[in-house]
Amino acid sequence: MNREIGIWLDYKTAYFIRLQEGEATVEEIPSAVEDYHPSGGATSKTPWGPQDSIKEKTYLERKKQQLQRFFQSIMEKLEREDALYIFGPAEAKLGLKKAIEGSNQLAIDLRAVEAADQMTQNQKIAQVKAFFSET
Repeated sequence: MNREIGIWLDYKTAYFIRLQEGEATVEEIPSAVEDYHPSGGATSKTPWGPQDSIKEKTYLERKKQQLQRFFQSIMEKLEREDALYIFGPAEAKLGLKKAIEGSNQLAIDLRAVEAADQMTQNQKIAQVKAFFSET
């Protein structure tokens, strides 16, 4: 029996669509990636004095580590699957592809990574069924 799975992915959630004997099951996994909007800085007490800037590097490193943990949790759920199809609107799908290709423990057939808009749950299921029926 071929275990096929499609993942609709953005930075907020991942939807696992598993196909088994013509039936589809959907599992939602929320991410813990925070949406940062740093603003401001601190001015000095002297008029026209220097202004502190925000350390953007800190925010970017924190987001990078949160994304790595999110991708790792996704890959743990893929250990028993045979074929994988990734689609979604954000660039998160490319980060997951890179993480899968760099993993030595995960042996899965990554069939395709495609861009897709926001979809309803039924549209996501139909997309995965259509993809695996063609291949």
